Amino acid sequence: MNSPLNKIISITEESLSALVHAHQALKSAESAFKALTASVDEHSDAFHMARMGELFCMDQAGGIDCMHEDYDRQFVEILCAGQNGGVHS
Repeated sequence: MNSPLNKIISITEESLSALVHAHQALKSAESAFKALTASVDEHSDAFHMARMGELFCMDQAGGIDCMHEDYDRQFVEILCAGQNGGVHS
């Protein structure tokens, strides 16, 4: 496999890994916000802010998860197409 292709593969794998780490960080933050909502008065500003944080993290984590799956699928398709076209690993 040629050097530019190796570099592209490496960058793509690092990017996919970064998406996984971002997803995990958001899920951890979501859990922390959820725990906070359980420890404050339901009618307080702190509760509502924590609930908004929880929902924000949930939404963003879902988006990152979908993005990761889509990019991973595209990467595999392109890599397989390249290998079928004469590029060998």
